[in-house]
Amino acid sequence: MRLLAGLVYLTRVAVMAALLACPAFAQPSGETGFEGVRFGETSAELLRQFGARATSLDRRLDFGDAYVDVALQRYMLGGYPFIVFFQMDKVTGALKRIQIERPRHGAVAMVHRAVVTALATQYGTPTQVCVQSVPSSRSQAIEERIWQRSGTVVRLVFREQNLGVLVPRKLGDFDWEVWEPSLEGMPQQLFVRIAPAGTEPDSCGTSP
Repeated sequence: MRLLAGLVYLTRVAVMAALLACPAFAQPSGETGFEGVRFGETSAELLRQFGARATSLDRRLDFGDAYVDVALQRYMLGGYPFIVFFQMDKVTGALKRIQIERPRHGAVAMVHRAVVTALATQYGTPTQVCVQSVPSSRSQAIEERIWQRSGTVVRLVFREQNLGVLVPRKLGDFDWEVWEPSLEGMPQQLFVRIAPAGTEPDSCGTSP
């Protein structure tokens, strides 16, 4: 009898171990890599965490499948101020992704270079780097860098209208080659997006 009970116990342990190892039952860490914030937090938790640094918006900002009601208005990245938008899932109300964006008038190549250096220092060489020239009424360049971390995708996007020339350059002491849009172009957008792996495309050329 004791032998049978022991076998039943061992079987249960084996089944539980198999379930926990299965991706469908695995629990994501929730780590964002951004100041201790975790995916799935609520707006109230973010406000408590950041205190006076955070701004509670009177009206929600719409981001498609998400909304923003908490933001950081002066977050320093690469030595320049950015706005941090905590994008909350419209269904669950939990943190879905983080977007760190430079105001459009300040989204210039000089700031872009500083952000690339800051992110490369933190994460190392990007997993992917690509540049696209988009034909339109005003030509546009979109440069993307992607870092794939454990459970997280970090994407840097720099868009510039009225593109002049793309020139290859070395970035400081880093031994990988980058492409830099012309300073003569009209800047349009510069942002860093942090999201859980698998929740949005993890390859270049798919950024909104």
